[in-house]
Amino acid sequence: LANLHLRRRQVSMSSIIDQCVETMGPYVRGRGQHLGVTVQSQAMELDADAARLCQVVKHLIINATRFSAADAEIGVDARRDGIDAVVVVADSGFGIDPQHIGSIFELYSQRHALSSARRGGLGIGLHVARALIEAHGGSLTAASGGLDLGSTFTLRVPCLEFESQASGRLQSGPSSRSLSALTAA
Repeated sequence: LANLHLRRRQVSMSSIIDQCVETMGPYVRGRGQHLGVTVQSQAMELDADAARLCQVVKHLIINATRFSAADAEIGVDARRDGIDAVVVVADSGFGIDPQHIGSIFELYSQRHALSSARRGGLGIGLHVARALIEAHGGSLTAASGGLDLGSTFTLRVPCLEFESQASGRLQSGPSSRSLSALTAA
């Protein structure tokens, strides 16, 4: 991803999540699954490429649906944690073998070879997702209790006010709004 170019502008994590939910809701419902979304009301303004961040969140949702059964709940939780906007995508699906969790972000890595082969995928998506988040100065991590215990992916991106605070300007205002939606079939 050496040629990665971000088109940064001031954007709210809430608006990014709204865009992702609008796009992914029908996809998730079409698979007979449910998308539970919670967005904290505290301001989460970013200096970010909204399209790239949405690309990452959509990829995490797609993975969650691919590795979960019909009628599964896919959760998306966006909140403020200190200096970061945090988005957690969780499922109760296939899970990740603990011995492989450290390698799932490597290029051409797949969560489980047989399962991935049946569901499609080349093993590059999580590598690209992590690179995009790191290009924003953030992090992308995974956790799982093991096989058949679901997975949780957590992305963190620093909020704009803390980038500006270093130069003495606090730009974030009071919280803008709250979204709590369940898009179910």
